[in-house]
Amino acid sequence: MLRAPVEFSFMKFLRSEERNINRFIFSVFYLYLCMIKVVAGILQKDGKVLVCQRSPKVLHPLKWEFPGGKVKYNEPPEKALMRELAEELDIKAHIGKLLFQNKFKYNNTTTFNLLFYEIADYYGKITNNVFKKISWVPIKHLNNLDLLEGDKKFIEYFIKSPHQHLLDEYKKKKKAIKKRLNEFKKVKPSNYFYELIYCLLTPQTNAVNAEMVLRVLREKDFFHKNFNPEPYLCNKKSYIRFHKMKAKYLLELKFMWEIISQKLHRKSSVAELREWLVKNVKGLGFKEASHFLRNIGFKKVAILDRHILKNLVRLNILKNIPRTLTASTYLKIEKQFIDYSKRIKIPVADLDLLFWSNETGKILK
Repeated sequence: MLRAPVEFSFMKFLRSEERNINRFIFSVFYLYLCMIKVVAGILQKDGKVLVCQRSPKVLHPLKWEFPGGKVKYNEPPEKALMRELAEELDIKAHIGKLLFQNKFKYNNTTTFNLLFYEIADYYGKITNNVFKKISWVPIKHLNNLDLLEGDKKFIEYFIKSPHQHLLDEYKKKKKAIKKRLNEFKKVKPSNYFYELIYCLLTPQTNAVNAEMVLRVLREKDFFHKNFNPEPYLCNKKSYIRFHKMKAKYLLELKFMWEIISQKLHRKSSVAELREWLVKNVKGLGFKEASHFLRNIGFKKVAILDRHILKNLVRLNILKNIPRTLTASTYLKIEKQFIDYSKRIKIPVADLDLLFWSNETGKILK
């Protein structure tokens, strides 16, 4: 006699649990619908930015916007933007840093999480596949367009002087940058050898990998012991590009370290010292020699790597990134870098680390 009520209660429990699960699934789905993630790509050239006019047949017809689109469920935003740019413009894009993020609600219903990314580089010829038209518009004229409402906050941010953006960033990071520069000043002469190794390893190589290899060479006491460093340079976990050549540079560095050390302790100007290093140490160009000198406390030398050059183009100090950096080109750009540093009143060494941190998110050595 008790069996039927027990079964009835159990079935009732199952149905209630099923309802709870359905409610949970619906709430997750509802949240996804109510917070749609949208990515946009900011392509720039010669002080202009690429904007696209929507088709007259879609929602918000003929409004201007940046190329991009909705992020699919569980899709990384950067991957979504690469996909959208390939579909809309026929380009393979290298997605840069996140410039701006904003939430916007259309018609008081759906909330869009808008992510605006810098397009650092792209391959292929831009082709209009979906828009009424596309146009390169001067940044200062963006407000003259009939833009999507959700993009307007980004435009306010974007039009603001890039120099002011830089000063704002410096204000936020100044303490950390000064701390890092003070660490460089405290590097002991006994560590100069390994600092120079680091600068020989980093060209076209991940800085973290170079740091890992450097740590191993210290532990193995490479300075005092005779062994070939190449096996440590070609380790898959800390791979160094051009490891065969760089291993030879490290061995030659050991051979002539006494001469280098004596030169570093003489009272030479930073320009003379850098020029001597470039001429006498295999594997060192102006960039690597500048990097080394900065890392042991010298000032007023610019480390013109790709991150720095990209920032100089963005600030209209350079028209474009040179394909090769000859000695004369390096010195010419370095002068422009130093002049800009004086104008904006951020010391050269600070500005170098600021550019680096803006690109990588880290204040590395």
